[in-house]
Amino acid sequence: MGEEAAPVPPPPSESLRIWYAVVQALSLSVFLTLCWISQKFEEIYAQLEMKTLPLPTELFIAVTHVVRTPLGFIVTTLLFGIPIALGLRGTFDRFLRKLVVVNVVGVGMLVAFYVLALVVPILKIQQALKDL
Repeated sequence: MGEEAAPVPPPPSESLRIWYAVVQALSLSVFLTLCWISQKFEEIYAQLEMKTLPLPTELFIAVTHVVRTPLGFIVTTLLFGIPIALGLRGTFDRFLRKLVVVNVVGVGMLVAFYVLALVVPILKIQQALKDL
């Protein structure tokens, strides 16, 4: 009597791989857009001669400054593009659904971090000017 092998779960459908690629591409688009928008905030902080910014603001400005360089843009695109290619090939099939969820949550956290790091200091400045 031969032993029966445990049933192997079917691989995710091709549409799930495409969804992963689309979500990953949207994540890249959002990240790059925030990097370019942050350039205006850098200019505002420079005009206001703000030397001591909160650590999250300094961190976000530093990262976005690097991403806006040609080499940084290429590296960032590769860091997002390689997982897209691997996902479309089926490398991540076992945990593809989790990756989609992580990407969506990650984009939400990135936007929240962007707002906290760049917009909140400007709002505090506006509030301080109103109080004068």
